[in-house]
Amino acid sequence: MARIAQQARASQSRPGMTLIELLVAAAITAFVSAAAATLLSAASNASSQSRNVRTISAAGYYAEGRIGATIRQARAIGEVSATHVSLWIDDANGDDRIQLSETGVIFYEDDDDGIFFRQPDSTNTGAATTEVLITDMQVAQKLDQMISDTGAVAVQWAENVQACQFDGYPSLTDTRVVTAAFTLGTGSDATDYAVTASPKAPADYLFSSSTRTAPSGSETRYRRAKVSPYSGAATAQ
Repeated sequence: MARIAQQARASQSRPGMTLIELLVAAAITAFVSAAAATLLSAASNASSQSRNVRTISAAGYYAEGRIGATIRQARAIGEVSATHVSLWIDDANGDDRIQLSETGVIFYEDDDDGIFFRQPDSTNTGAATTEVLITDMQVAQKLDQMISDTGAVAVQWAENVQACQFDGYPSLTDTRVVTAAFTLGTGSDATDYAVTASPKAPADYLFSSSTRTAPSGSETRYRRAKVSPYSGAATAQ
Protein backbone atom coordinates (compact mmCIF):
# COMPACT_ATOMS: atom_id res chain seq x y z
CA MET A 1 0.00 0.00 0.00
CA ALA A 2 2.83 2.36 0.84
CA ARG A 3 4.36 1.81 -2.59
CA ILE A 4 1.06 2.54 -4.34
CA ALA A 5 0.65 5.72 -2.36
CA GLN A 6 4.16 6.85 -3.27
CA GLN A 7 3.48 6.23 -6.99
CA ALA A 8 0.22 8.20 -6.80
CA ARG A 9 1.97 11.13 -5.15
CA ALA A 10 4.78 11.04 -7.78
CA SER A 11 2.25 11.04 -10.59
CA GLN A 12 0.40 13.99 -9.10
CA SER A 13 3.65 15.93 -8.72
CA ARG A 14 4.62 15.71 -12.48
CA PRO A 15 4.03 19.05 -14.23
CA GLY A 16 1.48 19.03 -17.20
CA MET A 17 1.67 21.04 -20.47
CA THR A 18 0.51 24.59 -20.24
CA LEU A 19 -1.96 26.16 -22.66
CA ILE A 20 0.85 28.10 -24.34
CA GLU A 21 2.85 24.94 -24.91
CA LEU A 22 -0.19 23.25 -26.43
CA LEU A 23 -0.74 26.21 -28.76
CA VAL A 24 2.92 26.22 -29.85
CA ALA A 25 2.84 22.47 -30.49
CA ALA A 26 -0.35 22.84 -32.53
CA ALA A 27 1.17 25.68 -34.57
CA ILE A 28 4.31 23.65 -35.31
CA THR A 29 2.23 20.66 -36.35
CA ALA A 30 0.10 22.82 -38.64
CA PHE A 31 3.20 24.41 -40.21
CA VAL A 32 4.85 21.04 -40.86
CA SER A 33 1.62 19.65 -42.33
CA ALA A 34 1.22 22.66 -44.64
CA ALA A 35 4.82 22.39 -45.80
CA ALA A 36 4.39 18.68 -46.50
CA ALA A 37 1.17 19.32 -48.43
CA THR A 38 2.90 22.00 -50.53
CA LEU A 39 5.78 19.66 -51.36
CA LEU A 40 3.40 16.86 -52.30
CA SER A 41 1.38 19.22 -54.49
CA ALA A 42 4.51 20.51 -56.23
CA ALA A 43 5.72 16.97 -56.84
CA SER A 44 2.32 15.98 -58.22
CA ASN A 45 2.23 19.01 -60.55
CA ALA A 46 5.76 18.31 -61.77
CA SER A 47 4.86 14.68 -62.45
CA SER A 48 1.69 15.72 -64.32
CA GLN A 49 3.58 18.27 -66.42
CA SER A 50 6.24 15.69 -67.22
CA ARG A 51 3.54 13.27 -68.40
CA ASN A 52 2.01 16.02 -70.56
CA VAL A 53 5.37 16.76 -72.16
CA ARG A 54 5.97 13.08 -72.90
CA THR A 55 2.47 12.70 -74.35
CA ILE A 56 2.85 15.76 -76.59
CA SER A 57 6.33 14.67 -77.70
CA ALA A 58 5.09 11.21 -78.67
CA ALA A 59 2.15 12.71 -80.58
CA GLY A 60 4.37 15.24 -82.36
CA TYR A 61 6.94 12.68 -83.45
CA TYR A 62 4.20 10.34 -84.63
CA ALA A 63 2.63 13.07 -86.80
CA GLU A 64 6.04 14.02 -88.21
CA GLY A 65 6.69 10.38 -89.08
CA ARG A 66 3.35 9.83 -90.80
CA ILE A 67 3.55 13.05 -92.85
CA GLY A 68 7.16 12.44 -93.87
CA ALA A 69 6.68 8.78 -94.80
CA THR A 70 3.55 9.46 -96.87
CA ILE A 71 5.20 12.25 -98.87
CA ARG A 72 8.38 10.25 -99.46
CA GLN A 73 6.52 7.27 -100.88
CA ALA A 74 4.28 9.42 -103.10
CA ARG A 75 4.64 9.31 -106.88
CA ALA A 76 3.81 12.98 -107.23
CA ILE A 77 2.52 16.07 -105.45
CA GLY A 78 -0.57 17.79 -106.85
CA GLU A 79 -0.88 20.97 -104.79
CA VAL A 80 0.53 22.22 -101.51
CA SER A 81 -1.67 24.89 -99.94
CA ALA A 82 -1.48 26.27 -96.42
CA THR A 83 -3.84 23.56 -95.15
CA HIS A 84 -3.81 20.75 -97.77
CA VAL A 85 -1.37 18.51 -99.63
CA SER A 86 -2.76 16.40 -102.49
CA LEU A 87 -0.79 13.28 -103.40
CA TRP A 88 -0.56 10.58 -106.03
CA ILE A 89 0.31 7.88 -103.53
CA ASP A 90 1.18 4.97 -105.79
CA ASP A 91 0.73 3.76 -109.36
CA ALA A 92 -0.76 0.52 -108.10
CA ASN A 93 -1.72 -0.89 -111.53
CA GLY A 94 1.35 0.42 -113.35
CA ASP A 95 -0.55 2.22 -116.11
CA ASP A 96 1.16 5.62 -115.68
CA ARG A 97 -2.24 7.17 -115.01
CA ILE A 98 -3.79 8.47 -111.82
CA GLN A 99 -6.83 6.63 -110.49
CA LEU A 100 -8.78 8.03 -107.56
CA SER A 101 -7.96 4.94 -105.50
CA GLU A 102 -4.26 5.85 -105.80
CA THR A 103 -4.60 9.34 -104.34
CA GLY A 104 -4.70 10.84 -100.87
CA VAL A 105 -4.83 14.19 -99.11
CA ILE A 106 -3.08 15.37 -95.95
CA PHE A 107 -4.94 18.29 -94.40
CA TYR A 108 -5.23 20.48 -91.31
CA GLU A 109 -8.70 21.09 -89.90
CA ASP A 110 -8.76 24.23 -87.77
CA ASP A 111 -12.23 23.57 -86.33
CA ASP A 112 -11.19 20.13 -85.06
CA ASP A 113 -7.61 21.14 -84.11
CA GLY A 114 -6.20 18.17 -85.96
CA ILE A 115 -4.05 16.91 -88.83
CA PHE A 116 -5.78 14.28 -90.94
CA PHE A 117 -5.16 11.96 -93.89
CA ARG A 118 -7.91 10.86 -96.25
CA GLN A 119 -7.61 8.11 -98.88
CA PRO A 120 -10.30 6.12 -100.73
CA ASP A 121 -11.27 2.78 -99.26
CA SER A 122 -9.34 0.02 -101.02
CA THR A 123 -12.58 -1.94 -101.44
CA ASN A 124 -14.26 0.85 -103.43
CA THR A 125 -14.27 -0.43 -107.01
CA GLY A 126 -15.54 2.88 -108.38
CA ALA A 127 -12.46 4.72 -107.08
CA ALA A 128 -10.21 2.19 -108.83
CA THR A 129 -11.72 3.02 -112.21
CA THR A 130 -12.13 6.78 -111.79
CA GLU A 131 -9.33 8.63 -113.56
CA VAL A 132 -8.10 11.82 -111.91
CA LEU A 133 -7.09 14.71 -114.14
CA ILE A 134 -4.05 16.85 -113.48
CA THR A 135 -6.39 19.80 -112.97
CA ASP A 136 -8.07 17.84 -110.17
CA MET A 137 -4.73 17.06 -108.54
CA GLN A 138 -3.77 20.73 -108.66
CA VAL A 139 -6.70 21.72 -106.43
CA ALA A 140 -6.20 19.79 -103.20
CA GLN A 141 -9.57 20.62 -101.69
CA LYS A 142 -11.33 19.48 -104.87
CA LEU A 143 -9.48 16.17 -104.77
CA ASP A 144 -10.33 15.81 -101.09
CA GLN A 145 -14.01 16.27 -101.94
CA MET A 146 -13.77 13.64 -104.67
CA ILE A 147 -12.26 11.22 -102.16
CA SER A 148 -14.89 12.09 -99.53
CA ASP A 149 -17.64 11.37 -102.04
CA THR A 150 -16.48 7.74 -102.14
CA GLY A 151 -17.34 7.41 -98.46
CA ALA A 152 -13.73 7.56 -97.29
CA VAL A 153 -13.21 8.47 -93.63
CA ALA A 154 -10.27 10.64 -92.61
CA VAL A 155 -7.68 9.20 -90.23
CA GLN A 156 -6.45 11.62 -87.55
CA TRP A 157 -2.69 11.81 -87.24
CA ALA A 158 -2.52 14.53 -84.57
CA GLU A 159 -4.95 16.23 -82.19
CA ASN A 160 -4.80 19.40 -80.10
CA VAL A 161 -3.02 21.13 -83.00
CA GLN A 162 -3.01 24.88 -82.37
CA ALA A 163 -1.43 25.88 -85.69
CA CYS A 164 -0.28 24.17 -88.89
CA GLN A 165 1.28 25.37 -92.14
CA PHE A 166 2.18 23.40 -95.27
CA ASP A 167 4.63 24.77 -97.85
CA GLY A 168 5.83 23.34 -101.15
CA TYR A 169 8.60 24.22 -103.59
CA PRO A 170 8.46 24.99 -106.44
CA SER A 171 4.68 24.56 -106.92
CA LEU A 172 1.86 22.25 -108.02
CA THR A 173 3.02 19.08 -109.83
CA ASP A 174 6.60 20.42 -110.00
CA THR A 175 6.83 20.30 -106.21
CA ARG A 176 10.02 18.61 -105.00
CA VAL A 177 10.01 19.59 -101.32
CA VAL A 178 7.12 19.75 -98.84
CA THR A 179 7.42 21.25 -95.37
CA ALA A 180 4.90 20.86 -92.57
CA ALA A 181 5.22 23.01 -89.44
CA PHE A 182 2.74 22.63 -86.59
CA THR A 183 2.27 23.34 -82.88
CA LEU A 184 0.84 20.86 -80.38
CA GLY A 185 -0.42 21.74 -76.91
CA THR A 186 -1.28 25.03 -75.26
CA GLY A 187 0.36 27.41 -72.81
CA SER A 188 3.64 26.24 -71.32
CA ASP A 189 3.14 22.80 -72.89
CA ALA A 190 2.99 24.15 -76.47
CA THR A 191 5.69 22.55 -78.63
CA ASP A 192 6.66 23.25 -82.24
CA TYR A 193 7.37 20.50 -84.74
CA ALA A 194 8.45 20.50 -88.38
CA VAL A 195 9.17 17.92 -91.05
CA THR A 196 10.53 18.29 -94.58
CA ALA A 197 10.19 15.52 -97.15
CA SER A 198 10.44 14.85 -100.88
CA PRO A 199 9.01 12.09 -103.09
CA LYS A 200 11.74 9.48 -103.60
CA ALA A 201 10.67 8.61 -107.16
CA PRO A 202 8.64 11.53 -108.51
CA ALA A 203 6.56 10.76 -111.59
CA ASP A 204 5.90 14.37 -112.54
CA TYR A 205 7.58 13.73 -115.91
CA LEU A 206 4.40 11.92 -116.94
CA PHE A 207 2.43 15.15 -116.87
CA SER A 208 4.17 16.83 -119.80
CA SER A 209 4.98 15.59 -123.29
CA SER A 210 8.31 17.44 -123.20
CA THR A 211 9.52 15.44 -120.20
CA ARG A 212 8.50 11.92 -121.24
CA THR A 213 8.98 9.59 -124.15
CA ALA A 214 6.27 7.25 -125.42
CA PRO A 215 6.73 3.49 -124.97
CA SER A 216 8.46 1.80 -127.89
CA GLY A 217 8.54 -1.77 -129.06
CA SER A 218 7.41 -4.14 -126.33
CA GLU A 219 7.63 -1.45 -123.64
CA THR A 220 4.43 -0.42 -121.89
CA ARG A 221 5.72 2.37 -119.65
CA TYR A 222 6.80 5.92 -120.41
CA ARG A 223 10.41 6.85 -119.82
CA ARG A 224 11.68 10.08 -118.37
CA ALA A 225 13.16 12.56 -120.85
CA LYS A 226 15.68 15.09 -119.62
CA VAL A 227 15.82 18.62 -120.95
CA SER A 228 19.32 19.93 -121.71
CA PRO A 229 20.09 23.57 -122.51
CA TYR A 230 22.45 22.28 -125.21
CA SER A 231 20.56 19.52 -127.01
CA GLY A 232 16.99 19.95 -125.86
CA ALA A 233 14.95 16.90 -124.88
CA ALA A 234 16.81 13.62 -124.88
CA THR A 235 15.80 10.17 -123.70
CA ALA A 236 17.16 9.40 -120.27
CA GLN A 237 18.74 5.93 -120.10
